[in-house]
Amino acid sequence: MSELVENDPLAASVALMRAQIAKLEAAIETLESVRGLVQPGTAPLSRNGGDVSFSHDAFFGMKAADAAKKFLGALKKTASPKTIADALVEGGWKTSSRNVAENVRTILNRNPTFVVINGEFGLAEWYPGRKASALRSRSVTRSAGNEDGDSEIPVQEPGVHVDVVME
Repeated sequence: MSELVENDPLAASVALMRAQIAKLEAAIETLESVRGLVQPGTAPLSRNGGDVSFSHDAFFGMKAADAAKKFLGALKKTASPKTIADALVEGGWKTSSRNVAENVRTILNRNPTFVVINGEFGLAEWYPGRKASALRSRSVTRSAGNEDGDSEIPVQEPGVHVDVVME
């Protein structure tokens, strides 16, 4: 077989490139394990399915939005709330919610770091021109009923009491 490689310059180039790819994949795995995304010896990304492997404590002690951002950043594509919730729990994220996927959906839907694309969540930085959803707009300000929308009332933060005096 070495005769075939020696006589065929293209085969030699292909063999060299395959060796370089193997070295690069090993380097990527090392970097990912240093970041805490995967345990050494596990494949960081499955090229076919796009699945990402995380260590059992990759999301331990993190807030849901931060953990989801870390997950989506490694996945590099949009994901359903159930997929995100399953990955977070598998990665050590703690919650007492009975419906984890719905809890994650609500948290991400209220966070401007995320956007909804065809029912799946992605990072807003992937879609720079996209405006906030109507739900997020309503959570920031509410129209006072003026058709022009010129008059807006800030939404009161939960737990904050404001006395209104009417004359």
